[in-house]
Amino acid sequence: MVKIGQTDKDGYTLIFEGANAELFLIKYTFEIYAGKKGERVFSTENLDNAIDVLQKYDKHRLSENQIENIRKLVDSKIQRRKNKYTHQIELKKLRIRNAPREEFRNLLEKVEYRGYEVEQLEDGRKIVITKPGGKFVYGRVKKEDFVVWVYNPLDSTLWAISHKDIYKDLQEKGDLNAGETIRIIDALEKVYNGEEPEEVLKNTKLSNPSGENPEVLLKAYKWIWGQEDCNYPDGKGREMSMYGTPKIPGLRELRETLNCQMAT
Repeated sequence: MVKIGQTDKDGYTLIFEGANAELFLIKYTFEIYAGKKGERVFSTENLDNAIDVLQKYDKHRLSENQIENIRKLVDSKIQRRKNKYTHQIELKKLRIRNAPREEFRNLLEKVEYRGYEVEQLEDGRKIVITKPGGKFVYGRVKKEDFVVWVYNPLDSTLWAISHKDIYKDLQEKGDLNAGETIRIIDALEKVYNGEEPEEVLKNTKLSNPSGENPEVLLKAYKWIWGQEDCNYPDGKGREMSMYGTPKIPGLRELRETLNCQMAT
């Protein structure tokens, strides 16, 4: 028998009895809470996926402390290594001979970045991604995370463009021309819904009141939205930047604000 019981302090733990209790505990936690009935969840990858779901699970109103207690209990039973998972990786040999501190640091700083060129921009810049991105949530790495950059090959500058950057750029555009900014947001929503940025740009005439060219925003957001979906596959993902959260204003909210400005 397994049931949720109150701990002495501030969370829940799982009370279990009977033969093979440790294995049953693991199966109970990740088959019931993560909806994985009948699936063996003993691999590290499946276990991490189940924990991701468990963190977002709201049916029993589990707090972060309660979720952490369950995770610690499971970790202690299977003695797993944290942040160990299975994933394909493309390798390039790199050999650097060890050296005293400063000399070795200087050698390491000269190691080139590696990434993927995913979009070409008319001004010669490129949208590139580097993976993994190094994002951690609740002390665990998000293995599918990546970073979206605007790269200028002329001076080798890399700009880690974000929703915050694009939102601010759109606000500034809106201060100068609300109508045209709404058209840009409408074009962004087409990309949000799965259309290719290049096709949207071909079929939509957009002018630029200020700041970054709309092409940059559309092509960067394609990958930022993909990044958000990879990091939060069972959560809101890209909806956070489109519809907003209590801490993050969304594009829809900005569009409504601009509509109100035009109506007054």
